[in-house]
Amino acid sequence: MPIVSIILISFILPVTLHSQNRLIDSVKSGFKIIKTDSAKANAYYELCFLYRYVNIDTAIFYGNAGYELSKKINYYRGQSRALDVLGLAYRESGDLTKALGLLYQALQIAIDNNFIGERGLCLRRIGLIHADLSNWVLARDYHYQAIKDYQVVDDKKSIAIAYSNVARFIDEERKYDSSRYFIQKSATLMHYAPDLYPDFYYTLAKLEHHTGNFNASMEASLKGNRWAG
Repeated sequence: MPIVSIILISFILPVTLHSQNRLIDSVKSGFKIIKTDSAKANAYYELCFLYRYVNIDTAIFYGNAGYELSKKINYYRGQSRALDVLGLAYRESGDLTKALGLLYQALQIAIDNNFIGERGLCLRRIGLIHADLSNWVLARDYHYQAIKDYQVVDDKKSIAIAYSNVARFIDEERKYDSSRYFIQKSATLMHYAPDLYPDFYYTLAKLEHHTGNFNASMEASLKGNRWAG
């Protein structure tokens, strides 16, 4: 692993865990004022998402709770979201086959009900699994589809994230000019996703490192460090 990757991972992960724990406490404290089952299902979704870095079994517990509650009340958007975030949790556990199956179920519900934002999220996360498998072409293609959905619903934060991911995939293919094009597109929108700046700078630092711009790579690493801190 390149030294720049080791440096960035060393500061991103502890900060991520600290942030997740703080947000978990916030969501849990809000349970007492939740009045509807759909809102409770959404809270389970959030807890599954947040616990994925802290305790994967707890994440899966909350994801399943959200799905079962959503099924009980015929809350289809909640069903799609719960299956989607369960897919994300299983991805973090390393069970990519299970993760992909859950994401495709979530995607089908989103398609059947024309949930455009949820469809985009499913597509992006399916793309991430293909990236885990080093299938960069499929990873890109799913992200391109997701970007189209995000543009329809004007989800600038998700567009910024998707552009940054595409830049990373293309960097892995050693198509550095194209990678720089997408990281620059992400940069114009990243202020909509400030919590993702460390990941953005991780991708930029790797690109600069791969193209021999070692000073720029270190500068990007330091910027990511400041955002993470």
